[in-house]
Amino acid sequence: MMAMAENWQREIPNIKGRIGYVFNNDCLSDIEFVASLPNSEYKGGKKAKMAIPAHKFVLAIGSVVFHRMFYGPLAEKGKSIELQDCDYESLLELFRYMYTDEVRLNGSNVMQVSYLASKYMVPSLVDKCSEYLMANVNTSNVFSILMHAQKFDIKDVEELCWEIVKSEAKDVVPSDEFLTLPRSLVEDVVKMKKLYINEVELFKAVDRWASAEIEKQGLIPDGKTKRQLLGDEIVKSIRFSSMSQKEFAAHVPELNILTMEEVSSIFQFFSGVSPKAELKPSAESSSRYGHFLRCCRFTKVHPPIDDSSIGEDVYSLGVTVSEPIFLHGIQLFGSEGNSYEVYTKVSEEQSGSYLSEKKADDKRFYVFDVFFNEPFLMERAKEYKIMATVYGHRAWYGTGEKAFANQDDVSFSFNNKSQACTNCNAVNPCNDIPALIFTIR
Repeated sequence: MMAMAENWQREIPNIKGRIGYVFNNDCLSDIEFVASLPNSEYKGGKKAKMAIPAHKFVLAIGSVVFHRMFYGPLAEKGKSIELQDCDYESLLELFRYMYTDEVRLNGSNVMQVSYLASKYMVPSLVDKCSEYLMANVNTSNVFSILMHAQKFDIKDVEELCWEIVKSEAKDVVPSDEFLTLPRSLVEDVVKMKKLYINEVELFKAVDRWASAEIEKQGLIPDGKTKRQLLGDEIVKSIRFSSMSQKEFAAHVPELNILTMEEVSSIFQFFSGVSPKAELKPSAESSSRYGHFLRCCRFTKVHPPIDDSSIGEDVYSLGVTVSEPIFLHGIQLFGSEGNSYEVYTKVSEEQSGSYLSEKKADDKRFYVFDVFFNEPFLMERAKEYKIMATVYGHRAWYGTGEKAFANQDDVSFSFNNKSQACTNCNAVNPCNDIPALIFTIR
């Protein structure tokens, strides 16, 4: 509070300046608000507090809540109001804005100011707080801001937070802030369809969260308790089958979060004994890894010479990579208006019907994507054979085939094992798998 100058009204030429002049000042004040000082020491079991002098009229014209508080049928009669749900500095910033249209936001007060702006229905201040949060959200505070945005239904901030969680998952999910989340939010993270983090690291973060909850609640620290805290919704949303067998064996069974039957089922899946793991996610949720990369094999593409011809083509391609990748699927050539029956095999078999469409980036030639039910982990310096059996009309084809290609710091080496096309000849040329669809391990 500042001392009032004599004849101050004459010195300030406009109403905005005069209202701002009495901010946090006893002059003409007819109410005061008492709040605790942030980070103050407790004295006699109570926190240190401070009063903010205010003016009912100014607050009432800026907030319908204050108008009801001071001029409604149940108007406040006292001269002092103590608030338990906020601190002095945040309340002062609310009043500063209501008196001056200005606010001093920082990382330590913005959440509280945003809360007060919502509570007292000052929407323009809510917007300013949202703008500040969006400009300052990062990997170290994204979860706390996300919870605040959800609580007060700030959609734009919430959407930005989820984008950061998705794209920076490898940093934010293993963080200590993740351990403070409510179970419902942990479930939301684990169920995300796209998340830039290795599945084993996601599982380890979920295990750490369960351990922290056990310590917080004073429960028995064992795998059975963790499973109860997590629940099947979280555990069965972990994509164990997308881990490597080595990762799964090293980090999962010993924690006893999975039952013996579940562990056995996943090991059978890894060994090829069983086509499905008990906890294997559905095909529609398999692409958790975000933006797909494509490695293209041809330098030129050509239209089919006669797309009225129908037959079966069998392609087999050997691939070696310089860095571990997840192979999500392959791209195949098609032709205008035609659909194709496709059967693929890398580590597992898959079939389906696909419609040929124009290539998205240049709209010139026709292709279609075939995604596997689960991404296939390709280790470095090991050759894998990709097979595709395609039945349908003659398709576009490529020339200028590459024996080697580089894409996003991964080097690919290609080896055509065989090509047995029932209707491929000099008149009707065809070339196999034009592109691989992958993400970096």
